[in-house]
Amino acid sequence: MKEQPEHGLRLRWLILTGLIAFSFIVSWHEEIIGLLFRADQSRISWVIALIYCLATLHSAKRVCEISAQGNLCRRVDNIIRRGPAPAFEASDDGVRVNGQTALPACYLSEYIRDLCRPTGMSTTRMRQITRAI
Repeated sequence: MKEQPEHGLRLRWLILTGLIAFSFIVSWHEEIIGLLFRADQSRISWVIALIYCLATLHSAKRVCEISAQGNLCRRVDNIIRRGPAPAFEASDDGVRVNGQTALPACYLSEYIRDLCRPTGMSTTRMRQITRAI
């Protein structure tokens, strides 16, 4: 499987946003945007533009969060695969692998902690689940 670059999702989003911003600037320079807003008597173009800007800011926030989680999940994967068969220890502070390496706080380590804690699962069973992940 091809390794994704760090923050790959964020980089893709920036490329798309950069292309849209470039087309907006060209349209502004050619006075297409001004013509659009002046010709619109109902002012619905302003509402659509505002909604688009708000949606873009919201998607930027979500892309940054998802990209960060993806990076942390890759770090967790590297920690688990790095050593011998892992033994997990779950506590309120997080999850430790083989009693020494703490997993970074992310959705994947929370998932592993939830798998370990409520059932009192044996180390052998956790190894089987880890291989499946």
